[in-house]
Amino acid sequence: MIKLDINKSTGSDNIGPKILKLSAPFIMSSLTYLFNRIIDTSTLPSVLKNARVTPVFKAGEKFMATNYRPISVHPGLSKLLEKHVSKHLYDYLKRLDLLHPAQSGFRQEHSCQTALINIIDKWIQDMNDGNINLAVLLDFKKAFDVVDHDILCKKLEIYGFDNTVVSFFKSYLNERTQQVQIW
Repeated sequence: MIKLDINKSTGSDNIGPKILKLSAPFIMSSLTYLFNRIIDTSTLPSVLKNARVTPVFKAGEKFMATNYRPISVHPGLSKLLEKHVSKHLYDYLKRLDLLHPAQSGFRQEHSCQTALINIIDKWIQDMNDGNINLAVLLDFKKAFDVVDHDILCKKLEIYGFDNTVVSFFKSYLNERTQQVQIW
Protein backbone atom coordinates (compact mmCIF):
# COMPACT_ATOMS: atom_id res chain seq x y z
CA MET A 1 0.00 0.00 0.00
CA ILE A 2 2.93 2.29 0.63
CA LYS A 3 3.91 2.09 -3.07
CA LEU A 4 0.46 3.15 -4.33
CA ASP A 5 0.48 5.93 -6.92
CA ILE A 6 -1.80 8.58 -5.44
CA ASN A 7 -2.33 10.11 -8.89
CA LYS A 8 -4.20 7.05 -10.20
CA SER A 9 -7.96 7.19 -10.76
CA THR A 10 -10.56 6.12 -8.24
CA GLY A 11 -12.54 2.98 -9.02
CA SER A 12 -16.23 2.24 -8.56
CA ASP A 13 -15.77 1.94 -4.78
CA ASN A 14 -14.80 5.65 -4.65
CA ILE A 15 -11.87 4.80 -2.40
CA GLY A 16 -8.94 6.59 -3.97
CA PRO A 17 -5.32 5.49 -3.77
CA LYS A 18 -4.47 8.55 -1.68
CA ILE A 19 -6.96 7.52 1.01
CA LEU A 20 -5.64 3.95 0.99
CA LYS A 21 -2.04 5.10 1.20
CA LEU A 22 -2.66 7.56 4.04
CA SER A 23 -4.75 5.08 6.01
CA ALA A 24 -2.40 2.13 5.44
CA PRO A 25 -0.95 2.02 8.97
CA PHE A 26 -4.45 1.89 10.44
CA ILE A 27 -6.17 -0.56 8.10
CA MET A 28 -3.34 -2.91 7.08
CA SER A 29 -4.18 -5.66 9.57
CA SER A 30 -7.90 -5.50 8.72
CA LEU A 31 -7.18 -5.67 5.00
CA THR A 32 -4.83 -8.60 5.53
CA TYR A 33 -7.61 -10.42 7.40
CA LEU A 34 -10.15 -9.52 4.68
CA PHE A 35 -7.88 -10.64 1.83
CA ASN A 36 -7.06 -13.92 3.59
CA ARG A 37 -10.79 -14.58 4.14
CA ILE A 38 -11.52 -13.85 0.47
CA ILE A 39 -8.85 -16.32 -0.63
CA ASP A 40 -9.72 -18.95 2.02
CA THR A 41 -13.42 -18.87 1.11
CA SER A 42 -12.67 -18.57 -2.63
CA THR A 43 -15.27 -15.84 -2.88
CA LEU A 44 -14.55 -12.38 -4.22
CA PRO A 45 -17.32 -9.98 -3.16
CA SER A 46 -19.26 -8.58 -6.12
CA VAL A 47 -18.43 -5.01 -5.08
CA LEU A 48 -14.78 -5.78 -5.90
CA LYS A 49 -15.72 -7.10 -9.36
CA ASN A 50 -17.21 -3.85 -10.66
CA ALA A 51 -15.07 -1.72 -12.96
CA ARG A 52 -15.65 1.92 -13.85
CA VAL A 53 -15.12 2.29 -17.61
CA THR A 54 -14.33 5.66 -19.13
CA PRO A 55 -14.31 5.99 -22.92
CA VAL A 56 -11.23 7.99 -23.99
CA PHE A 57 -11.24 9.57 -27.45
CA LYS A 58 -8.39 8.44 -29.74
CA ALA A 59 -8.83 10.19 -33.09
CA GLY A 60 -11.24 10.56 -35.98
CA GLU A 61 -14.95 11.22 -35.86
CA LYS A 62 -16.16 11.81 -32.31
CA PHE A 63 -19.53 10.16 -32.93
CA MET A 64 -17.96 6.79 -33.88
CA ALA A 65 -17.74 4.40 -30.92
CA THR A 66 -14.73 2.66 -32.49
CA ASN A 67 -12.73 5.88 -32.06
CA TYR A 68 -12.82 5.52 -28.29
CA ARG A 69 -10.58 3.37 -26.11
CA PRO A 70 -12.21 1.99 -22.95
CA ILE A 71 -10.20 2.58 -19.79
CA SER A 72 -11.30 0.29 -16.96
CA VAL A 73 -10.56 1.30 -13.40
CA HIS A 74 -11.16 -1.34 -10.77
CA PRO A 75 -11.92 -0.66 -7.10
CA GLY A 76 -8.87 0.32 -5.06
CA LEU A 77 -9.24 -2.64 -2.71
CA SER A 78 -9.54 -4.97 -5.67
CA LYS A 79 -6.29 -3.61 -7.13
CA LEU A 80 -4.52 -4.21 -3.82
CA LEU A 81 -5.80 -7.79 -3.68
CA GLU A 82 -4.79 -8.35 -7.32
CA LYS A 83 -1.23 -7.18 -6.61
CA HIS A 84 -1.03 -9.49 -3.60
CA VAL A 85 -2.34 -12.50 -5.53
CA SER A 86 -0.21 -11.69 -8.57
CA LYS A 87 2.97 -11.59 -6.50
CA HIS A 88 2.23 -14.98 -4.90
CA LEU A 89 1.21 -16.51 -8.24
CA TYR A 90 4.39 -15.28 -9.94
CA ASP A 91 6.59 -16.43 -7.05
CA TYR A 92 4.99 -19.90 -7.19
CA LEU A 93 5.44 -20.23 -10.95
CA LYS A 94 9.03 -19.00 -10.75
CA ARG A 95 9.93 -21.19 -7.76
CA LEU A 96 8.70 -24.33 -9.54
CA ASP A 97 10.28 -23.21 -12.83
CA LEU A 98 6.93 -23.34 -14.64
CA LEU A 99 7.51 -20.28 -16.84
CA HIS A 100 9.08 -20.92 -20.22
CA PRO A 101 12.54 -19.33 -20.43
CA ALA A 102 11.60 -17.57 -23.69
CA GLN A 103 8.59 -15.85 -22.14
CA SER A 104 9.43 -12.19 -21.66
CA GLY A 105 6.00 -10.63 -21.16
CA PHE A 106 4.98 -9.72 -17.62
CA ARG A 107 8.20 -10.94 -16.05
CA GLN A 108 10.75 -9.23 -13.87
CA GLU A 109 14.12 -8.64 -15.53
CA HIS A 110 12.56 -9.34 -18.95
CA SER A 111 11.49 -6.90 -21.64
CA CYS A 112 10.95 -6.52 -25.37
CA GLN A 113 14.69 -5.90 -25.62
CA THR A 114 15.64 -9.14 -23.86
CA ALA A 115 13.19 -11.06 -26.06
CA LEU A 116 14.66 -9.47 -29.18
CA ILE A 117 18.23 -10.19 -28.09
CA ASN A 118 17.34 -13.84 -27.38
CA ILE A 119 15.64 -14.37 -30.73
CA ILE A 120 18.44 -12.67 -32.70
CA ASP A 121 21.03 -14.76 -30.86
CA LYS A 122 19.04 -17.90 -31.74
CA TRP A 123 18.76 -16.86 -35.40
CA ILE A 124 22.49 -16.13 -35.66
CA GLN A 125 23.32 -19.49 -34.07
CA ASP A 126 20.95 -21.26 -36.48
CA MET A 127 22.48 -19.45 -39.48
CA ASN A 128 25.98 -20.39 -38.32
CA ASP A 129 24.81 -24.01 -38.06
CA GLY A 130 23.38 -23.88 -41.60
CA ASN A 131 19.76 -23.95 -40.48
CA ILE A 132 16.94 -21.92 -42.01
CA ASN A 133 14.85 -19.64 -39.79
CA LEU A 134 11.19 -18.86 -40.23
CA ALA A 135 9.32 -16.31 -38.16
CA VAL A 136 5.57 -15.92 -37.89
CA LEU A 137 4.60 -12.73 -36.10
CA LEU A 138 1.05 -12.38 -34.84
CA ASP A 139 -0.81 -9.53 -33.21
CA PHE A 140 -3.82 -10.79 -31.30
CA LYS A 141 -6.31 -8.00 -30.81
CA LYS A 142 -7.92 -7.97 -27.38
CA ALA A 143 -6.05 -11.15 -26.46
CA PHE A 144 -6.89 -10.92 -22.76
CA ASP A 145 -10.58 -10.46 -23.55
CA VAL A 146 -10.83 -13.85 -25.26
CA VAL A 147 -8.96 -16.07 -22.80
CA ASP A 148 -11.15 -19.08 -21.99
CA HIS A 149 -11.60 -19.03 -18.21
CA ASP A 150 -12.22 -22.78 -17.97
CA ILE A 151 -8.97 -23.55 -19.78
CA LEU A 152 -7.10 -21.05 -17.60
CA CYS A 153 -8.44 -22.65 -14.40
CA LYS A 154 -7.63 -26.12 -15.75
CA LYS A 155 -4.03 -24.92 -16.31
CA LEU A 156 -3.89 -23.81 -12.67
CA GLU A 157 -4.90 -27.33 -11.63
CA ILE A 158 -2.28 -28.85 -13.94
CA TYR A 159 0.37 -26.57 -12.40
CA GLY A 160 -0.49 -27.92 -8.95
CA PHE A 161 -2.59 -25.16 -7.44
CA ASP A 162 -4.99 -26.47 -4.82
CA ASN A 163 -8.77 -26.29 -5.13
CA THR A 164 -9.01 -23.19 -2.93
CA VAL A 165 -6.80 -21.19 -5.28
CA VAL A 166 -8.52 -22.47 -8.41
CA SER A 167 -11.94 -21.69 -6.89
CA PHE A 168 -10.74 -18.20 -5.97
CA PHE A 169 -9.74 -17.56 -9.59
CA LYS A 170 -13.10 -18.87 -10.81
CA SER A 171 -14.84 -16.44 -8.47
CA TYR A 172 -12.50 -13.65 -9.56
CA LEU A 173 -13.14 -14.24 -13.27
CA ASN A 174 -16.91 -14.80 -13.19
CA GLU A 175 -19.82 -12.41 -12.83
CA ARG A 176 -17.76 -9.26 -13.35
CA THR A 177 -19.65 -6.04 -14.01
CA GLN A 178 -18.88 -2.58 -15.27
CA GLN A 179 -20.40 0.85 -15.29
CA VAL A 180 -19.63 3.37 -18.02
CA GLN A 181 -18.78 6.88 -16.92
CA ILE A 182 -19.45 9.55 -19.54
CA TRP A 183 -18.16 13.03 -18.80
